[in-house]
Amino acid sequence: MSDLNKKIDNKYRPRLNSEQQEQFLQETLSGKHAKAEVNRIISVFKRFEPYEKENHCDLLLLDDDIIIEVIGSFKGSSSSLIRKYWAPLSKYEKWCASKGLPVTGNIKRARKKSPYPGLQVISSPTQLSMMIDDFFEPINKNMLDNLTRMITWCIYSGMAMDDIEKLERKNLDFENQRIHTANGSYEMYAESMMIFRNICKLKEYNVSIKGGYIKKIQRPQRYIATYPDYFKSKFTDIYISRMRYIREKKGKGNRYLSSGVVSDSGKFYRIYVKELMGTPVEFQNLTEFGGDDGGENKSAIKQEAIHNYKIWRKAAHPEYREYEP
Repeated sequence: MSDLNKKIDNKYRPRLNSEQQEQFLQETLSGKHAKAEVNRIISVFKRFEPYEKENHCDLLLLDDDIIIEVIGSFKGSSSSLIRKYWAPLSKYEKWCASKGLPVTGNIKRARKKSPYPGLQVISSPTQLSMMIDDFFEPINKNMLDNLTRMITWCIYSGMAMDDIEKLERKNLDFENQRIHTANGSYEMYAESMMIFRNICKLKEYNVSIKGGYIKKIQRPQRYIATYPDYFKSKFTDIYISRMRYIREKKGKGNRYLSSGVVSDSGKFYRIYVKELMGTPVEFQNLTEFGGDDGGENKSAIKQEAIHNYKIWRKAAHPEYREYEP
């Protein structure tokens, strides 16, 4: 018996719902990545078990809405991860069809109907404001994470962490709703102005300590986005740590308001607004998407950026297709 068969037979047999799923794994997986792929496929199959038992059928015969619900139940899903969850199901559907087993086309139909269920996107500054208000303590409590809240808005505006760390009061143009730095000018969204004003006027933060007591800690006065001196880590590490702490406290997934989701949603929202105004979609600054403007991979990065933007647009603004030619 091969190592792969042993892995299926000995460790994972109780997790599989039918002999045909076991046979599918044994016949289709091979090569050095087979074991890792088995883990992922079985994790997908296992999510369908309760629905298979309730409906007395294999997952391929489930209603497409159920299939979409299951794929969307994986927490912290990015577009690339969601594609990896769909892939084995599509492969399994084709394999069953080739064997003459019952197939309804529900996987293909569900994937076309909702290709990225569970994808975490932020559709607009208004939605980000609601998510932030739910995530953080109220602004008027003047807690330390008012600062973390403001940094999140800076990330959404497109600012780099190095620029955020060196942000001064003089960089904030409340009249024109702009944030000016040496590396560019960024929008200060109307929904974010209250937190920027709050941070500027504070001289100290309230910090919760053991026993429910509140301790007051002085705010560094020159750079308004700097964490107090008693944090010994680097600026970016402190921000990530604070966000992780609040996610755990609130029971949120690890991509909820993550820097990547916030940053990408901000970039794509600004492109979307221009597109609604009739401006063609252009990705001039490829460095924002992880590439070098003059590099050999410029074309590939641009195509990937456009692809990801369209995924975001479809998830965040499905109504947009009404305007497409």
